[in-house]
Amino acid sequence: ALSRRNLLRTGGTFAAAAALMTDPFHQALAQNRGGHLIIGRSQGSDTMDNQKAALVASSEVQAHIYDPLAVIDPRTGVVHPSLAVSWEFVNDNRSIVFNLRPGVTFHDGTPFNAQAVEATVRRHLDPATGSPTRFILGPIESAVAEDEMTVIYNYTQPYVAVWVGFLIPYASPHSPTAVERYGDDFGRNPVGTGPFRFVSWDANDVITLERNPDRDWASPAYENPGAAWIDSAEYRTIPEAQTRVASLISGEIDLIAGSNAVPLESIRQLESTPGLRVVSQPALGSHGVVFSQNRPPMDDVRVRRAISHALEREKVLVFALDGNGQVATSPLASSYAQYDPATAEYGHSYDPDAARALLAEAGHGEGLQLTMLTLDSEIPRTLAEVLQGDLAAVGVELEIVSLPNAEYGAVRNQGEYDLVYMSYSYSDADIVNFLFAHGSALNLGNVENERLDQLVREQRTEFDPERRREMIHEVQRITVGEAYWLPVIEANIVAAMRDTVSINMTAAGTLILNDVQMES
Repeated sequence: ALSRRNLLRTGGTFAAAAALMTDPFHQALAQNRGGHLIIGRSQGSDTMDNQKAALVASSEVQAHIYDPLAVIDPRTGVVHPSLAVSWEFVNDNRSIVFNLRPGVTFHDGTPFNAQAVEATVRRHLDPATGSPTRFILGPIESAVAEDEMTVIYNYTQPYVAVWVGFLIPYASPHSPTAVERYGDDFGRNPVGTGPFRFVSWDANDVITLERNPDRDWASPAYENPGAAWIDSAEYRTIPEAQTRVASLISGEIDLIAGSNAVPLESIRQLESTPGLRVVSQPALGSHGVVFSQNRPPMDDVRVRRAISHALEREKVLVFALDGNGQVATSPLASSYAQYDPATAEYGHSYDPDAARALLAEAGHGEGLQLTMLTLDSEIPRTLAEVLQGDLAAVGVELEIVSLPNAEYGAVRNQGEYDLVYMSYSYSDADIVNFLFAHGSALNLGNVENERLDQLVREQRTEFDPERRREMIHEVQRITVGEAYWLPVIEANIVAAMRDTVSINMTAAGTLILNDVQMES
């Protein structure tokens, strides 16, 4: 299973939620109401306690049980209200005053108010909770209820990426009454304010939800402004890929969605099957290769540039994703508002002759032997194999060491490899800080660049969107120019469904269950 132990998949993924991507088929159903939706997914959940969850598959269900304070669209940077209807930055941007939505209750009837929000944050920060996602709150000191419907979040420093933490279910308010009542069993009895209430979680790993009849509002980030259109939904875990596909084709389930749920090799079959539809959208993330610059020859920019020129990225796109994505040109994925399209022009395009010339200039004209660490799963393994073949064509022998996720992190951290596979998914351009800040756990290449370090840290506190965009553009110019990171491909998020079902997904690929419609 994919771990979100610290919301990272560095070979798992740096993963977070994001805002609406609309299915164009949606309008055709003319807001049909009712129905029971059956969703097939590849992975089961660990807990519905939103502060103790460690799996992507858990947050994909929690997103319907809990509401966030606000919802950010990372493609535009626009922040939409949800449980908070308005907010104001004060104290030199070190505090946020939230005005909460009145008249909201938790599923157990407990009033939603500032005291509940304060209690939620206090539990998240409490070491006794042992939350693996405490860090998504950023440099927070406290949340203080000023009155019944006003809560103040206080930070040690300004933090422009603050919205990332708010919109993820892990940081969403939950019922303090339910937490006290159920204790360690809260994970099997979750209570939020969301559009769906938890019903059951059976021994076959089927989680059932029902529409929350008391919730007649929704964030304007989404299409449906009121109560959910469908009556209920169930999440079925079907680990075997072809069994999921067969279940959809036979009509046993209505939808395949979620992390790695739709097998890439089955997309063409699903697209050509009568009665089914496939929808996809660009992911907020990238797959690439990190150069370990703390050891020769990767400390030589000529070698890094040579490897970058040697790889035919289009080949990786075909073999690893069956074309379901696009070639990457920057460490920052093209889905972000701060992506610099000029990276496509000044990056290191496929040019084997240039690769050979650079290797010769660096003193490796007679050949070179390198090692690469990668994950033992389809996309990273295929990426490494294509790179291995392309490097062989320019005189570089690449040894691939492929490890399962459970072993990968510990071996990677030893730093004994020349190249390392890297992937991430994150809903803010602040990912550049994690990738390139000196001392960051995700700076796998041990990049040390004073100007780059200054930029990635200062953009975190820059609240002027245009100024921040300029800073992140400069980050991309430096990282691409110095070949610190080899961007390779950006995958699409894919869902498959019966043609009687219409969906919307967040930019991170989480189903927006409140927007689902089923043809009656």
